[in-house]
Amino acid sequence: MFRSLREHNHGAMHIPTAPRIGLITASLGIMTALIVALSGCTGTPNALSGQHTGQAANASPSAFSQQPPHGVPRCGTSSLRGAVDNRLSGQQTLEPYLVVTNTGHATCTLSGFPAVTWVAGPQRVRVGAGAEYSPNNPHPAVNLKPGAHGYFWMTINLPSKYTVQRCRPAQADGFQLYPPRSPTPLFIAFPIVTCANNNLPTMTVDAIQGKELHG
Repeated sequence: MFRSLREHNHGAMHIPTAPRIGLITASLGIMTALIVALSGCTGTPNALSGQHTGQAANASPSAFSQQPPHGVPRCGTSSLRGAVDNRLSGQQTLEPYLVVTNTGHATCTLSGFPAVTWVAGPQRVRVGAGAEYSPNNPHPAVNLKPGAHGYFWMTINLPSKYTVQRCRPAQADGFQLYPPRSPTPLFIAFPIVTCANNNLPTMTVDAIQGKELHG
């Protein structure tokens, strides 16, 4: 049958032989492997592992938090109560501790830096820039037994340190504190006049400590 077709079309039809088909299949396999290898050189997320080859930008304080000790759960916001211990103050700065107390019935742990902002009003509207922090400071985990305290030391610059035009003074009702690795904030009342300029950080905060080290 194949011979009659060739004769009818004067040799126009060409049937690949088995060796040539194998060569084409092998070439396609090499090209596929090459494409897969090249795609692994990009910085795209790995869908199987959930990892990314790049580094996250604008990392939150929780990115610098240690994993909790084995068997000790993290302190959730619902088991913490906040207060301010304002021991050191001057004409242009305050250096208070934000104190968190474990109100739960079991030991829990905290490590690393919180996220802290000024807020105002019933809706807790943010006022000004959030607190800055240094990831180079050591921050070992702190276990809090029921009733025990943890301390975040802060430095706060008052509006008197800046010009009115740069600061844009505004009233705040207190701190909005996100404990390390917690998505839920803890409000700590502390009425103050601060700066509403979002580009002017006026606070720095240290990692959690098991005791007061300043003042």
